[in-house]
Amino acid sequence: MIRTLLVASLALALTTNAAAQEVEGKLEFLSSPRYIQLDIGLGILYLVGSVEVELDGRYLRCDNLVAWLNLEKEKLEEEEEDPPESLDQVRRFVKEIYAEGNVLYSQEDEWLHGDRLFIDLTHERGLFLDATMAIPLPTPDGEMPLVVRAQELRILGRTRVQGAGIQSWIGPLGRPFTSVQSDLIDITAEHGGFLGPSSEEEVAQQNYHLAAEGNVLRAGSFPVLWIPDFEIDSQDAREPLLLRSVRLDHSKEFGAEVGLSLGTDITYGDGQKWGEWRAHLDWYSKRGPGVGLDFVYEMPTYRGSIITRYQRDTGENENFGPPPTNNRGRLSWWHRQMLPGEVQMDLEFQLFSDRGYYPTWFEGEEKSVKPPENLFYLKRTFFNSQVSGLYSTRFNDWLTRVEHQPELRYDLVTEPLFDLGNHPLYLTVSARGGQGRIRYDDDLGLDDPATWRADVDTLLEYAMPAGPLKITPFAGVRYTFYETDLLGRDNQDRLGLTSGVTLASQAWRTFDADGGLFNLDGLRHVMIPELTFRNTVGVDIPPSELIPLDDVETFDNIQAFEFRLRNLLQTRRNRGPSRVAETFIDLELGTAYYPNPRDNGDDPWGNLEWDLLVRFSDALQFIADGEVNYYGRGLEVVNTAIGYTPSREFQGYWGFRHYHNEYDVIFAQNNWRANEEWMFTAESSYDLRGDRGIDHRLVISRIGDEWVFRFGFKADIGEDDISFFVSFEPRFLFDPLLSAGLLKSEPRLHYLGSGLSQ
Repeated sequence: MIRTLLVASLALALTTNAAAQEVEGKLEFLSSPRYIQLDIGLGILYLVGSVEVELDGRYLRCDNLVAWLNLEKEKLEEEEEDPPESLDQVRRFVKEIYAEGNVLYSQEDEWLHGDRLFIDLTHERGLFLDATMAIPLPTPDGEMPLVVRAQELRILGRTRVQGAGIQSWIGPLGRPFTSVQSDLIDITAEHGGFLGPSSEEEVAQQNYHLAAEGNVLRAGSFPVLWIPDFEIDSQDAREPLLLRSVRLDHSKEFGAEVGLSLGTDITYGDGQKWGEWRAHLDWYSKRGPGVGLDFVYEMPTYRGSIITRYQRDTGENENFGPPPTNNRGRLSWWHRQMLPGEVQMDLEFQLFSDRGYYPTWFEGEEKSVKPPENLFYLKRTFFNSQVSGLYSTRFNDWLTRVEHQPELRYDLVTEPLFDLGNHPLYLTVSARGGQGRIRYDDDLGLDDPATWRADVDTLLEYAMPAGPLKITPFAGVRYTFYETDLLGRDNQDRLGLTSGVTLASQAWRTFDADGGLFNLDGLRHVMIPELTFRNTVGVDIPPSELIPLDDVETFDNIQAFEFRLRNLLQTRRNRGPSRVAETFIDLELGTAYYPNPRDNGDDPWGNLEWDLLVRFSDALQFIADGEVNYYGRGLEVVNTAIGYTPSREFQGYWGFRHYHNEYDVIFAQNNWRANEEWMFTAESSYDLRGDRGIDHRLVISRIGDEWVFRFGFKADIGEDDISFFVSFEPRFLFDPLLSAGLLKSEPRLHYLGSGLSQ
């Protein structure tokens, strides 16, 4: 009893000095304790041994419980005709409780467990000693508990809990290997609270706001990393820990690497997300230390990203030799913003320390994305027209780039002018003007040719039906003025006249079909043939005599027949709540005939181009495209790929690429979530023509309770480099679902597996 009074006194010291409100709780017995005593005179209820009750809608279990009752005479007279004499009559008047011994206090997935608990229901205050608290967090790997262990947790109201001497982690119970130790932690429930019942709606929408001060990341008892004070919401489970990944790598060019990535979301106002930041710390045995800071941000009117890197590099590039400076790095910024008046603004800024830095340190990016530029772009779009302005320049003198300083442009698409008969005459115009210059790599020692240029391209079209055909004759004039050309001649005028006609049609037929390989629900075949004759004459300045700024300079005399045939097979498939018509086979063929073969390198026929997409189902899809040359080269280009995702646990992607007399490459990528603990990714490519492997990569992921451990092997045969890496990623950041985004080089398969349930 002395211990009871001590704990009660300590908890009462936390309460305010305000007068007691007429607030009581209600006890419901879920089992029978071994001993029950009710002292009406003192207003105390004693429960001893295996206590299991419901306190105001929350489950409470403990070894022993003492409840103080509000048995004031006035209150009783309001509630009872006679003075209370039984437990059933008084248990609704609980104003304070003390519980000890294996105490569990919970509702749904939120619970507190500890040694001793005191709650003052009148003032909505409480104290939990030697306590462990868990609140649910949604993560990519499913719902996980955020576990908080404290010497004491103070309940400061229905919606607020505060603790000192905190150890917290995300994942299963038990003693974790890694945790965050905090001097102070404050948790606020957005809906419902930690006292009294919460409705089903409040439980479903519950969000916890957590603020922590004095934080240190520990591995066991060893301090690893100081973490700044932070605030997070439970609905964004990525934020409780700054640590993003730990990397151990080894390669021929960089040696051993030890890397660490940190980061959190950036919020504003009432916790809305603005963006996120990532900091990277790396050390390479053959190069030295490196650091980086990245930002990605997005709001309704703008979005962008920033990449910064600094590398103290004491090594040597395999393809570029010793770097000109040991202080190497980059600063890259992409930004898009909608300005008033529906004006779109794009900014791109790219700055690198030296010629070899970008292709050496960002080889994958350099090979897979557009070349870096520095530009400022404005665009205002109307119904069927737009006005734009572009200013671009070059900052790094080893890059060859076209500069527009500036260029203004106006585009008008299919504007109806007036009716001729029963059909309108359409006008399309593209007009641009400005200064352009080619900046060559300074090491080439070439002059940088520049010119002012004005270009106006107009086209008139008149579409009219003729039975099953749509006939569209067209005619246009293109005029371009050059201040100077590649031969140094000033004030050059180029004029060209284009005319021709397009014949197009569309035919379809439906069939009764059901089931089969494509799981048909009806079948429709659509054919769209198209023939265009185009004749451009009068161009008196060939492209070879112009400064090649962009596609404007490719305009030339030409006469050609262009053939296109598109075949679509469609059926009905479930998409959301309805069934919609969907194309499951899409085949397009195209070629061109040149009456004057010198317009096509002395060959009268252009290549036969083909593009095929076959969607057997959401899980199995095939794509192919290529070109056939009629003059000895045969299949000049072939690209094929098949993707198969039968479940969320497996994804396969296999293909073949051919380029005449250059390469015949087969490649494969397989992602397999074997079980809850293991995930495998294997990639390989092999050049049959060169009889050599190109790239091979194997990644094994061990999904632990707290961390995802990844071990990988990579062989880059082209660079004669074999590397190994190990990385560690917090479990709550790990996404266990395979998606088409994991596939490389085939964006057309982005929908692969989209029909599978989550």
